[in-house]
Amino acid sequence: MQQVDDGSSANAMIRALRLMRLARVLRLLKLQSYIDAVEDGLGVNLRMLELVKVVAVILYLCHILGCLWFFLADTHEDKESTWLYHYNHGSGVDADVWTQYLYSVYWSLTTLTTVGYGDIVAKNDAERLYALCCMVIGAILFGYLMSTVADLLRSYDMNKVMMQRGIDEVRDFLRYHKFSPEMTGRVKRYFEFYHSQRSSIDEEHIIQRMAPALQRDVQSHLLKSTVRAIPLFSDSRSYMTLDLQLMVHSALKPLLRETKEIILTKNDPEAARQQIFFLRRGAVEAIADIPDVCYFEIDAAKELASPGVEEKQLSVQLLLPAASAATLAVGERFTPGREEYRAIKETHSDCVICFKMGKFYELFEEDAVLGHSELDLAFIGKGAPHVGFPEAALPMYSQKLFERGYKVGVVSAGVFEQMESSSDTYSS
Repeated sequence: MQQVDDGSSANAMIRALRLMRLARVLRLLKLQSYIDAVEDGLGVNLRMLELVKVVAVILYLCHILGCLWFFLADTHEDKESTWLYHYNHGSGVDADVWTQYLYSVYWSLTTLTTVGYGDIVAKNDAERLYALCCMVIGAILFGYLMSTVADLLRSYDMNKVMMQRGIDEVRDFLRYHKFSPEMTGRVKRYFEFYHSQRSSIDEEHIIQRMAPALQRDVQSHLLKSTVRAIPLFSDSRSYMTLDLQLMVHSALKPLLRETKEIILTKNDPEAARQQIFFLRRGAVEAIADIPDVCYFEIDAAKELASPGVEEKQLSVQLLLPAASAATLAVGERFTPGREEYRAIKETHSDCVICFKMGKFYELFEEDAVLGHSELDLAFIGKGAPHVGFPEAALPMYSQKLFERGYKVGVVSAGVFEQMESSSDTYSS
């Protein structure tokens, strides 16, 4: 009899030691490092895989608790006072391993997720104490699961969450002040466009914490969709540098104008001197006070789709304050202040830039003063100095500037072939 008891104790000890093998499953927790490597390599957000990790941890915990639940019944001295003997008429006592495993994991899963169904119940004090511990673990696990899922949903796309928060603030503002439906729609469209063009993440704070060399490379990448999308400041220009592009980028502001909305009027020359509009999408026209009279029209889509015109030759059109301007379609613009533009001009004052305005070319401010003295052209307008000449006179006036040692930048499309034969010192 003593030998039988010693054999039973030894078997129980061996089974307990075998349970330690389950610790190998903890290697699954290293999956996070592999997930991070895949995210960096593919440039995608795999945060939702965290949910798979949570499910794997829950299943692993159910496995451990189920095995311990069976271990309590299998090693108990009085087999008839265990759950295994009483459940399903004791079919689990002599059943195969998989059936016993199914019974055990079934109990652990129902205990962790609920309070159990009552079909498998504790029959002795050891099982009751173990069941109480499992219920406490289940309560903690439920709170952890809810918190983890909520954090995953919030952090999946932080930019979108912050954007939605900003739009919700605008909606609360509109409801509080009881704006009309028409005005509400206009304000909502504007802010939806604004948030779609600007990241809600504090990019400046992130960039400032980088090393200087890394910071410069990151800023250069960010310019691709803003400054470099404007032909006047693209990399194809011989006078363009990264420092100049960064200076322009700090002054850019996304701006939305609705259909038929007035942008500039001749009665507000001060506004025309303080800001410049770069048309990115849509169309604008310069119209007169007389009905049905249009000086010229600018369509960004037509400019970009012109056959045989390279990107570096696309025109950057500026609207004259001498006429009112109304949009023909919803447009997209970047608006730097005039003071920032003057700072840019001071950095690159050796280049005289001719802007195409319909069938004319215009020189503004410093270039207008230079054209007045060197080309004997008269000033036009009393606000901001600017002077113009017909399109056909461009080669003649440019040649005069070349002979006097000036560099000429022509902001237009399809005129570079004309200029090429006159001098080798021109710049685009």
